[in-house]
Amino acid sequence: MNLSKTIRLTLLLIIFAPAAAMLSGCPKGIYGSVVTLEQMRVIVRGKTTKAELLNLLGEPDETKNLGFGKEELSYVRSTVGTHYNFGSYGNYKKTEFWILLKNNIVEAYGERDTL
Repeated sequence: MNLSKTIRLTLLLIIFAPAAAMLSGCPKGIYGSVVTLEQMRVIVRGKTTKAELLNLLGEPDETKNLGFGKEELSYVRSTVGTHYNFGSYGNYKKTEFWILLKNNIVEAYGERDTL
């Protein structure tokens, strides 16, 4: 059976394109919500309001109602390292900047690594 050049090229692309994509990897970088040190310095416990936070940081990636007038806002960023290899990332990190509000005023905030 003699296949035309176009069909052979199409078959090669179908076979090798996914493999090339897996081996080439994901580009390095930071994705998601990046809260800078300058923005963190503006936040004052017991003073900064939720409205001021939203103006400064934008909408959070996640909001949790904790009850009793408390709420947690989360800004999540992912740092992708060197490669993607057969279903797993090399050097992948997910960090969450969280802010605890009580009655719409900042009570506490910080960063934590998440999965």
